Amino acid sequence: QQVEVVFFGLLNDLFPDVNPPRVFDVSLARCIVKAAEDAALWPDEQFTLKVAQLDELLSIRHCVFVMGPAGAGKTTCWKMLSYALGINESQRKVRVCYLNPKVLPTEDLYGHITLQTREWKDGLLSSIMRDLGQIEDDKPKWIVLDGDLDANWIESMNSVMDDNKMLTLSSNERIPLKANMRMLFEIRDLRFATPATVSRAGIIYMSSENGTVWYSIIASWVQAQPDNIYSAQSKAVMTDLFEKYVSPSLTYLRHYSQPVIAIEDMALVSGLLQMLEGIVTPEMAGDRFKLETAFVFCAMWAFGSALTLSDDGLDSRKVFSDWWKSHFKQVRLPTRDTIFDYWLDSNSNKFEPWRQSPSFQSIEFDSRTMKMDETTVPTTETASISHWMGLLVQKHRPTLLAGPSGTGKTQLVAGMLSGLNSAEFLSTKINLNYYSTASLLLSSLEAPLQKRTGSTFGPPGSVQLIYFVDDLNLPQAAEEITFTQNSCVILSAIGS
Repeated sequence: QQVEVVFFGLLNDLFPDVNPPRVFDVSLARCIVKAAEDAALWPDEQFTLKVAQLDELLSIRHCVFVMGPAGAGKTTCWKMLSYALGINESQRKVRVCYLNPKVLPTEDLYGHITLQTREWKDGLLSSIMRDLGQIEDDKPKWIVLDGDLDANWIESMNSVMDDNKMLTLSSNERIPLKANMRMLFEIRDLRFATPATVSRAGIIYMSSENGTVWYSIIASWVQAQPDNIYSAQSKAVMTDLFEKYVSPSLTYLRHYSQPVIAIEDMALVSGLLQMLEGIVTPEMAGDRFKLETAFVFCAMWAFGSALTLSDDGLDSRKVFSDWWKSHFKQVRLPTRDTIFDYWLDSNSNKFEPWRQSPSFQSIEFDSRTMKMDETTVPTTETASISHWMGLLVQKHRPTLLAGPSGTGKTQLVAGMLSGLNSAEFLSTKINLNYYSTASLLLSSLEAPLQKRTGSTFGPPGSVQLIYFVDDLNLPQAAEEITFTQNSCVILSAIGS
């Protein structure tokens, strides 16, 4: 926003009193709104403007960088544009080929000569580009590369991005990028891109600083809630609660706290929505006081669950708890301890200690039949984590436990998985290490799957499969400069 003010200030100095109106494609603008509504998304004005700007950029540039932080709506932007173009002209639907270049080594991306046989092995990107070019129709075709830029793979695209529009391979094959083909690069930043790369493409930036992204997520979520749980009045109440609690909490976290891992505002809000889906019942939704109490219970855990003891000895959870109690007083919370030491009893609608929750289960240890390292002694901390982890797993949501070694993360997950109904759930554990690569992880993910029909694979029978990926931080970074872990990249692609 600061750069935008400077830029338009310079334009006003160069062209004083000249402010031409923006030219809009009215037909496409209506199709963008319809595409967003059909996808159950909120057609925010800023978002629809970015989609229209992307279309304008693609009309004059054959390569475009869609840049922005995680959760800013980059993927949704080009998806809505491709859908809107198909609505606007039904005979010219966009064909999209999606690829993450960070999952594969560079030689597998463009192709290479095998040292043993001296034969040429085609790369994935080169084969996709060749196959699209051999399609004889003139319908628009996009190749979307979603991954951080680095010199290992982007430099080979320079000949494609300039006026030559030609991909030159090591085998001396030249694959043209035809007039109806476009390349979109979905990236986070340009830190590791050379000036030669940056100057060859158009750039559109998706910002998440003004809060329109998480506000749009909330608006679309409220609109999509089933009528058998939320009435029109309940949805209005829920909207008021979001406006009351979310913005002050995010502002506080951004300026006065430091979570154990960096979390975007969109991720915090998404976690709140997932918790509400598992907590709110039709009875709660019909009572404003019960609904606000359940909302507060989910909000304080969604925003404060990643807070911990900092390196300087500051207890961020306690500080956040004191701020919450002093700032939001409509829902009475116990004055003793922190807000994270209590659980909401849905029957009495009161906050009780975690020792009284169903997640706090007493155990009977028998050394003759049980192993000590497989037994978890229940505490208020383990009860709270087990409660939310089990709730998210039941709602088919990915869950991440972060913390130092020896804090019981693996034991908590193993205990939760062992308590699931074996007739409904199947779990498999994947241990990562320093030498784990994307190909090895993919093989481990595919191992418990069975072929069903065609290219569809799934767990055996009608059970639901849960992957437990342990030691997510251990795999080696593929590049010492960008610190990208290929295994983490493939997991993010699966979880998105």
